[in-house]
Amino acid sequence: MLFGDAVINSERLTVPHYDMKNRGFMLWPLFEIAPDLHFPDGLALRAVLDNLGAAKPASW
Repeated sequence: MLFGDAVINSERLTVPHYDMKNRGFMLWPLFEIAPDLHFPDGLALRAVLDNLGAAKPASW
């Protein structure tokens, strides 16, 4: 998903994950461990979640 602030675009690897900002199921667990995280493009994780409007998934 992420590797620090690295941005990698190669034939075999794309970091950050190309569609992670549209996937609440990827973002909520990340928010739980790193609520102050900013993506390499400068966007805050919290802002991405707010923009996505994704409800926090239920814990099983």
